[in-house]
Amino acid sequence: MTGLQRVLLLVGSPRGKRSTSTAVGSYLMDLMKQKGFEPMTPQWIGPTLKTQEKISQLFEAVDAADIIVLAAPLYDDCQPYIVIKAMELIAVHQKELAKAQKKSDGKLFSVIVNCAFPEEHHTQTVIRIYRKFVEDVGFHWGGSLAIRAGEALRGREGKTLDDAGFMAKKVKEALVRRADSLTEGSPSADETMSVIPESFSRGFFSFLGSFFIWLSNRMWTKQAKKKGEDVSARPYAL
Repeated sequence: MTGLQRVLLLVGSPRGKRSTSTAVGSYLMDLMKQKGFEPMTPQWIGPTLKTQEKISQLFEAVDAADIIVLAAPLYDDCQPYIVIKAMELIAVHQKELAKAQKKSDGKLFSVIVNCAFPEEHHTQTVIRIYRKFVEDVGFHWGGSLAIRAGEALRGREGKTLDDAGFMAKKVKEALVRRADSLTEGSPSADETMSVIPESFSRGFFSFLGSFFIWLSNRMWTKQAKKKGEDVSARPYAL
């Protein structure tokens, strides 16, 4: 992939540096560095959105990058609010660049989705949303990696992938493939994998996952109604 040197990691987890998204994204950046690419200073989206100055710095980092990797958790089939807000801001910024004819071609945008649940269907909607975003802003799709049962990596406790031991083995292997794809210009593949064995996703674990989904939906619906929100709204429906 000629001319691509700078790689920007965007972390969309509200947990910031103590998150699985940070652990996974940092591991990928190390792999990219070993392949001769230059990782830029990571951008943790939560703190970045707090001031206009930091938002401007985010735009500068996005403009300077040749490859952008967004690592973020999955909340009920969608991105966290801070990721959606960042996508909206970047979209407006890219349109302004296009009007000024300052838009550069060839920028790749790749995503890593960390899902707590082991079932594959949870990640399908969010990947389509990311693809739509990339298309709308004029980036090129750099493929995705959907990590299921990611809570087993214990990133929320500040664990790195090396700290996670054998639980991170498959994730590391998938990240090696992602690094190869991004640095060698291979076809942009979308990959999904589970931290725990696929057999665990069935039977009791499937029931347990369904129970937590029901419990989560009940909690968020109650909170939304309490704040006067429309729980049936679908502003990002495709």
